[in-house]
Amino acid sequence: MSPCRRHETMIGSRDILMQLIARVSTEVKVYPIVYLITLSGLSLYALIGLSRTTPWLAGLGLLLACLAPLGFIVQDLYRRTFGRHSRGQGHPVVISILCGFGAVMAMVAVERFGAQHQTFVVGSAIALAGWLVYVRWYGRFTNSRAR
Repeated sequence: MSPCRRHETMIGSRDILMQLIARVSTEVKVYPIVYLITLSGLSLYALIGLSRTTPWLAGLGLLLACLAPLGFIVQDLYRRTFGRHSRGQGHPVVISILCGFGAVMAMVAVERFGAQHQTFVVGSAIALAGWLVYVRWYGRFTNSRAR
């Protein structure tokens, strides 16, 4: 491949990347990105907790409370970015149930194993509260598009 052709290929892929970034930045607001980063950090904290001597119930509860919304939001961003489907309508109840069940698991772990594992409950409460705010935002976006 000639140097000129390689340069054209690099420019072409850079243009595609810039178009993708521009598309995502116009469609995605700041809150989902901050929430994704928070969920990723809490998931990492849960995995670290599972690798140590913390009760598995606390770690799995936090992990479930984080991974359910994280998976949904990443899938939604992927679909919107690559134009596969538009946003679905309604409230994704299964994700809310999984997130709430993860918070309950963390609470049961604190009741059973002691208050030193309270950080897992706080983390799962943050994940659940953030999910409820996201659903509220998601519902407003869907309703405004339907009009």
